[in-house]
Amino acid sequence: MLLRLVVLLALLAMSAPVLAQPAGDDPRLALVVGVSGYRHLDPLPNPANDARAMARALSLAGFDLVGGGPSIDPDRGALERAIRSFAERVDRRTIGLFYFAGHGIQVRERNYLAPADAELSTAADADRALVAASQLFRQLQQTGGGRVNIVILDACRNNPLPPGAGVDQRGLGTMDAPTATLISYATQPGNVAMDGDAGNSPYTQALVEAMLKPDLTVLELFNEAGLSVQKRTSGQQIPWVSLSPMPSRIYLARASGGIAAAPAAPAQCSTAPADIRRPVDALFRAWTTLDFDLYAAQWQDDAFQVAGKIQRDRAKILEHRRGLFGRLQSVAVKRTDPVIERIDGRLAFVRNTYTMEFLLKNGRRIVETDVQESYMLACDGSGRWRIKENFDYIAR
Repeated sequence: MLLRLVVLLALLAMSAPVLAQPAGDDPRLALVVGVSGYRHLDPLPNPANDARAMARALSLAGFDLVGGGPSIDPDRGALERAIRSFAERVDRRTIGLFYFAGHGIQVRERNYLAPADAELSTAADADRALVAASQLFRQLQQTGGGRVNIVILDACRNNPLPPGAGVDQRGLGTMDAPTATLISYATQPGNVAMDGDAGNSPYTQALVEAMLKPDLTVLELFNEAGLSVQKRTSGQQIPWVSLSPMPSRIYLARASGGIAAAPAAPAQCSTAPADIRRPVDALFRAWTTLDFDLYAAQWQDDAFQVAGKIQRDRAKILEHRRGLFGRLQSVAVKRTDPVIERIDGRLAFVRNTYTMEFLLKNGRRIVETDVQESYMLACDGSGRWRIKENFDYIAR
């Protein structure tokens, strides 16, 4: 399938009229939405981070952002108002871009985006609780749309509804692209995309990285990102593009300006409790899944740990942990209770009490009860909290 996409993009690039479009010559408008903090559905770790990363990249590429920045965790009313505002401001000179990261589902061959207040138990609730993706296209059609319309949907994650809810399809379905429109999906139709364990989804991370490369046309940019995601996920996830005829020489960045020429300031970290607790929660998820790479990714390069004695060498800490992971048969987390004590600029302090049971491959069972830990988290340059210091004391 990816081969067909690559061939299609190549043919379009060769056959379409050469209309060189340097960054910034046309008005540019973007609506960027990320929903992590779902109130009634399973929360997602990364969409808010993804939206912030995408908003920074688009701002550097000369896009004005609806609302002045990314819309994080909007409810249904706010999302619909933002879409209406976006459609009303786009005209025939505009390069318009809509980005959504969060839950998305397919119901009766229609795609829906889930706002933060989405509450539904069956597919019949979709029209009431969700926002149909077709609403965006309908409103763009009513206002005439832009010179080029780009729709990016990083919303092919797991189905948030329980089994038997009437949603039989996985992921999102294909949509016909309206005139001068490109629709990019995080993965192929009917498949589920990965949320990612490193602060951003593989799809958004690849898009932002591709946008840093000068002289990539829009078509080349999405092809580059798709190949990157395919490689990073070992072929498990293949981004998908649906498009109608459009000028092939539209650029988001050029060597002479835009993203490639602008230095990025250190990203701010979210102070939402779920975002601050994420590296701590990921540690325990790594234990239960025996995923050492996930465990290692939560620590800063200069992290250290106190467990009876100070360990300041991150490499040695991880070497010791890797050996322990290799000796384990299974790990069960009986209880974990992380509490945020305070936030001080780019540092956050978390206290946790937990109980875990380890089963080693040699049959030995170890139970650690009421272990009390404290963590100092630091906000890194990408806007992600990571563990810088860890002190643990076993109560009994």
